[in-house]
Amino acid sequence: MRKCDVVLKAVGGATIKPVGSISLNCSADNLNCVIDFIIVANPQVRPLLGINECVKLDLIHFVNDIEIPNKNKLDQYMNMAFSSKDEFIQNNVEILEGVGKFKGTCKINIKNDATPVVRPPRRVPLTVKPKLELKLKELEAQGIIAKVDQPKEWVSNIVIIEKANGTIRICLDPQDLNKVIKREHVLIPTIEEFLPKLTNKSVYSVLDLKDGFFQIPLDVKSSELCTFSTPFGCYKFLRLTMGISCAPEIFQKRNQENFGDIQGVLIYFDDLLIAANSIKEHDEILAKVVQRAKSLNIKFNKNKVQFRVPEVKYLGHVFNVAGMRPDPERVKAVVELKEPKNKFELQRVLGMLNYLRRFVPHFSTKTAALRELLKQKVEWQWLGLHSQTFKELQNLICNAPVLGIFDSNKPITLQADSSKDGLGPIAKWSANCVFLPQFN
Repeated sequence: MRKCDVVLKAVGGATIKPVGSISLNCSADNLNCVIDFIIVANPQVRPLLGINECVKLDLIHFVNDIEIPNKNKLDQYMNMAFSSKDEFIQNNVEILEGVGKFKGTCKINIKNDATPVVRPPRRVPLTVKPKLELKLKELEAQGIIAKVDQPKEWVSNIVIIEKANGTIRICLDPQDLNKVIKREHVLIPTIEEFLPKLTNKSVYSVLDLKDGFFQIPLDVKSSELCTFSTPFGCYKFLRLTMGISCAPEIFQKRNQENFGDIQGVLIYFDDLLIAANSIKEHDEILAKVVQRAKSLNIKFNKNKVQFRVPEVKYLGHVFNVAGMRPDPERVKAVVELKEPKNKFELQRVLGMLNYLRRFVPHFSTKTAALRELLKQKVEWQWLGLHSQTFKELQNLICNAPVLGIFDSNKPITLQADSSKDGLGPIAKWSANCVFLPQFN
């Protein structure tokens, strides 16, 4: 113990004379550092750690430690960077290249009584093996994974996905781990929640987070939970990865923390939609997003940027000032569907149709004959009636109308109808004597 001349002041203003000071080696989650403690002659006082010491031991994380630009700085930035998509990309290389890294780490919580499982490596085809080795080296160089030499309690397999361009993607296959993970139960927004925020919007941009999950660092213990086996030894993910059951919720939550306070920004996992009534308003919002991304070291995919467009593709729909319609790619997928051969295929077909049901009047009634085939006691028998219904639904989707987006400032007319097969409410408003359907 050393002599200490520091005088401490309590919350109430009273002074405390220390007995002395001492340096101790402290550890937390495999992190070690030497911390100087001041000793006081009061056995009822609990040991306290200062903020600097907590940061050294990775006990606290700064999530939104950001710089908020002033108005003049935003105007200057907009004039410099937003004249076109190409110039936007050229002037913002800092947020459009490389691998991002959110501030702070995330923790994967598991049940206290969880029994660790170690999975041996799966065999990899000889033609894929060199690609796997190359991918592992690439991810290790990027700081996304790290080699594991010592034994671990949890070891999962991986799934190797071959892309069309010949490269591969590595996904964790944590079947055992997912059974014991404690979910965060974050409320994920739906398109119905977004629609009121898109009323009368005429200028849009979409920014897609590049390798989204990989931008979130894991804490030490969570990283060890994400250890996986390969023919080249064991590795562990240092960043959040696909396959973890709680990953989407963590990702949505962190993106909401990072950008959720910026008015005019809608966040759905890795897609940020900027919607505004004018170019000036749009550019102000986009400038805030760019500055925020720079301060938090967040990266977007430059190949997926939709920049200052009059209509935008988002969540399987196309939005513009007139309203919304189905994404042509989804319509094409429905039109190209083959007639189902069994109940499993019919479920898949109805799932695709159901996502676009708002564009089909009396959807429940029109699909009643198809849904009847899914009943447990009904034998599969595809008849002319079913074929006719199937083609009619494809035709309705192919010719789907533009639906207006709800505007609370306009008078609306409510209409409802029902039958033994379904319930069909719609809300409409009048514009130039033409009624625009809102939902059904």
